Amino acid sequence: MGQKSSKMEGERAQRMAQPEWYVDSMLEKGGVSEEYLLVFIQNELHDALQSFLNGGFSKAGFALYPLVQDVSLENRQRLERLRTVATHLNQKNGMFAGSVAYAGRLKGPGACSAFLSLLSKDFCLAEKGKTKRERKRPCEGFSLKEYDKKDHGYLQPVKELQEYAGKKLADDVKGCYLHGSLATNDFVKGWSDCDTLLVIGKEALHDPRRLLALRRKIFLMRRFFFRIDPLQHHGSMIVPEHDLEWYSSAYFPLPLFSYAKALTEDSVLSIGRREMGPEQYAKLFWFVQRFREMREEKVDALGSYDAKNFLHLIALFPSLYLQAKDVLVYKKFSFSMAKKDFGEELWEPIETMSSIRERWQPFPELPFVRLKARANPVAPYRINAYLGDLLLRMRKKNPVPVRELVEGMHLLAEDAWSKAAKRL
Repeated sequence: MGQKSSKMEGERAQRMAQPEWYVDSMLEKGGVSEEYLLVFIQNELHDALQSFLNGGFSKAGFALYPLVQDVSLENRQRLERLRTVATHLNQKNGMFAGSVAYAGRLKGPGACSAFLSLLSKDFCLAEKGKTKRERKRPCEGFSLKEYDKKDHGYLQPVKELQEYAGKKLADDVKGCYLHGSLATNDFVKGWSDCDTLLVIGKEALHDPRRLLALRRKIFLMRRFFFRIDPLQHHGSMIVPEHDLEWYSSAYFPLPLFSYAKALTEDSVLSIGRREMGPEQYAKLFWFVQRFREMREEKVDALGSYDAKNFLHLIALFPSLYLQAKDVLVYKKFSFSMAKKDFGEELWEPIETMSSIRERWQPFPELPFVRLKARANPVAPYRINAYLGDLLLRMRKKNPVPVRELVEGMHLLAEDAWSKAAKRL
């Protein structure tokens, strides 16, 4: 009896922490429920749209855009997995007929856009579980008047982003939001990045050509982000409108809307919230795995671009840990809440990250980078990061004890996962 219980606990942990592996391993055996597969499709479609609309290129695509506008192998494999799962559900109950009928190769951006649109339509029509309807108050609009005049020059890229969103994105989105420290006016110049969220309307999602055009617009948005933080490593968070009817708080916790500023008209007034599923634990487990890998690889040095990404990843830990506990809070409040569950020694890498944040030196923007970024935002700023390290020795000005932090975060993450696994 004890052995059977242990085995079941292991299977549940796999279902919740490693959904891709679980589906790949168990789908053909018929051991995956339809409800689980529907949640899996939603989560994978959510992530696929986020990656695709932020570019989702191969390394060559990011370097050579607009000459190369391909789709990465990882994204194509994700879409093929989605097609396999959709086919399985179609055979069971007839769902996802449109996307299953699509016979094209999922290779180029046009084909991937067409399949994503069909899958989005099918997901809208799929019968789903219960939700709790929650009202969302409209977010206040972003205005420089709410900020100190001495910061207006620094925040000018956000103002230009607002104008860009109003002209280029307004017809395709139900809301474009600024969130994080720039929205709450407690940013740290040189450290804070530009965090945005886009709710993509069904009209754009269900039109492959429109979706493809939107991909270009969202990718080019990133040039405004880099002017706030030349080392920013991410694009916009994406929420497709169909997720609002069956919403997981793991996508973007609902309390965060209270701290966001609208960059376009805010048309999101209510949300149908479902219970969180595998995504609640999978994000934390991904974090655990990342530090396992870094420890095994004995990573001990990073350039400025990767080091900044590494530090922001560490800063995300408290939110991911609390989310696995069903606790959803604004990021800056998560540190003191999560710390209570760990001893001072385990929490040390978080304190180290915080001290690095306080003394971080702003990264410079070299001449002509901004002009080049109008055609391809990512490549010029990656070159800027490399040259800043090479010519201006920025890596030495912002020292990061990578090996020490990897070891510390590995221990903290493992302890966090052992606590989370007990709830599975």
